[in-house]
Amino acid sequence: MLDGLDLGYDDDGDAAMRPGRHRRRKSGRGKSLFALVLVVVLLGVLGGGGYLGYHALRGFLVAPDYSGSGHGSVQVQIKTGDGLSDMANALYNKDVVKSAKAFVDASNKNPNATAIQPGWYKLHKQMKASLAVTALLDLKNRIATKVTIPEGLTMNATLSRLSKGLKLPLSDFQKAAKDPAALGIDKGWFDRDDHKQAAKSAEGFLYPDTYLFDPGTSAKDALSEMVSHFMKAAADSGLDKPKGIAPYEALIVASLAQAEAINADMPKVTRVVYNRLGDTDQPWLQKLQFDSTTNYWLDLKGKGAKDSSQLTYAELHDKNNPYSTHTHAGLPPGPIDNPGATAMKAAAHPADGKWLYFVRIDKSGKSAFADNYDQQKANEEKARENGAAG
Repeated sequence: MLDGLDLGYDDDGDAAMRPGRHRRRKSGRGKSLFALVLVVVLLGVLGGGGYLGYHALRGFLVAPDYSGSGHGSVQVQIKTGDGLSDMANALYNKDVVKSAKAFVDASNKNPNATAIQPGWYKLHKQMKASLAVTALLDLKNRIATKVTIPEGLTMNATLSRLSKGLKLPLSDFQKAAKDPAALGIDKGWFDRDDHKQAAKSAEGFLYPDTYLFDPGTSAKDALSEMVSHFMKAAADSGLDKPKGIAPYEALIVASLAQAEAINADMPKVTRVVYNRLGDTDQPWLQKLQFDSTTNYWLDLKGKGAKDSSQLTYAELHDKNNPYSTHTHAGLPPGPIDNPGATAMKAAAHPADGKWLYFVRIDKSGKSAFADNYDQQKANEEKARENGAAG
């Protein structure tokens, strides 16, 4: 409910108009006198020469407002879904602004006011309303813990970074990650067209981004927010509705591209994956032979990832490793990292081409692509010459 100051009375009038101060006796004379004064004021304004009348009327119409930048400090929460009146009341209740209407009016005059974000803010008491609007738009006043999650981190690495950033036990995040549904991941996301069993975890759904977590954020809250960002990114990129493949499988492909290529090459890498998976004339090509999937398994087992040159034949061809794409045809059980927007878009919209192979060709990370094995061998030789071969 808006406060009782919105009619714009001065301090004395304000106090007199607050409910519960005193009772007036019913009197028609008093009403007539008030009406007469109001008519005189209006006539003064409308008559064109009513300077005094204008200022008297302005006192009735302008919302009370503080005049300066304020003093002291106070914390105010802007909640998700709050409208201007909700924000105004929150500020008024903490004595940041003199009236809710003053804040609403100031917000309507500021075209950037719609960009005010939910969260906790440190503000001054008794601020001019327009300055309060400006303060809410300045993220320096936001009370939050900033945590940046880079693209391509595994779930384990992501949980560890969140634990350190939010200063919460790692076990809290590990426990929360075991229940994807509670984080907002619908069970339909784990459907697969290739009929393989899905690795039902939060891996792949913890969207890489820079987050501002509010005070009191729990492990579950943090992971749920990341999943929410993922869902938006999936919709924006088309990953939630890819052509010819289930969304979960497209997410796995996105994670492979994130692990294997620089951004510029990702659409070609995802095309290589799709071409190999669909090549029934050369079924051996359906073994993708990505070292990154073996490394993911080693990381899951707590053994740590290795450089490709250090992976042994036994590790790459371990039949007990469900993520070995050297031994098992098709996609692995689940994503091997948390891909970013570029990789997600590449999985949903791969480049056009007949490529079946690729190799990192130089130390910048750029890849060379081939549609036959002879070309691939030539590219591998060039990679060795450039010192880029793993």
